[in-house]
Amino acid sequence: MTRILKNPYPLHLYSWKKAITLGFFIAFFLFAFQPFGLHTLYIEHKIWVILGYGFITFLAVGFNQHIAPLLFPSIFIEKQWTVFSQIIWLLWNVFLITILNYCYSIYVIDFPNDLYIFLRFLLYTFVTAIFPLVIVTILSHNKKLAKNLSHASQLNKKLTHQVSKKKPDGELIIFASNRKDNITTTISDLMFIESIGNYATIRWVDNEKILEKTIRNTLKDIEKQLVDFDSMFRSHKAFIVNLNQIKEVNGNAQGYKLDLKNGKIQVPVSRNHIKSFSAKFDKS
Repeated sequence: MTRILKNPYPLHLYSWKKAITLGFFIAFFLFAFQPFGLHTLYIEHKIWVILGYGFITFLAVGFNQHIAPLLFPSIFIEKQWTVFSQIIWLLWNVFLITILNYCYSIYVIDFPNDLYIFLRFLLYTFVTAIFPLVIVTILSHNKKLAKNLSHASQLNKKLTHQVSKKKPDGELIIFASNRKDNITTTISDLMFIESIGNYATIRWVDNEKILEKTIRNTLKDIEKQLVDFDSMFRSHKAFIVNLNQIKEVNGNAQGYKLDLKNGKIQVPVSRNHIKSFSAKFDKS
């Protein structure tokens, strides 16, 4: 169980659709079933009170999706996100929704403002939510993992095929943003390029040695410089990889990890680039 909790899990943020959907779901659920004593509540404009719970849910999820990652960026790093992180994250969403809706109930329907009742309510929520969230998260992880491992296995069978190029192997020059500093290598020797802010680190092979140099430029600009070379692929928001340098494709729930031929180096393929990555191999 501990091993499963430590496994990578995809981090899904910045989704207004998720916040809106959950808000509507809570409002519909409360209106249809009226739990927690709502069925005994006789007040004017009851439907609007129930819609208020849905709106509170929308605000809570919207905050967690868009504001929290900006306030605590060191927490929301996908390469560090695990199954355990996802479970804790979901529980925090549930608790925040519960706390806000409890405060809303005190204000709107004169719900008892009592610490003991509040703590019991939180405990009930935790006991009710923990098991479904754990089960759903683990099942989701296993499904994503199985899918990516299966696709990775299929891609490994295609690694024997050379990735086509629009230009033959030859000299390759990558320029810095000032167009004065540059790095000169060959198309086949370039391994990958990693972006860190406005800087990019290029790694290439020279006489069986791995060399690297950092220049000031964005990955977007470098990607334009490499547009004529089909073997260069933007696999991640922070990586461009030479497909001909791939030794093996491995998968996890977050996406793919590319083992390169030279050195014990892995380059990620994020879930947003999985389809285009697979298409590259299908075309080759």
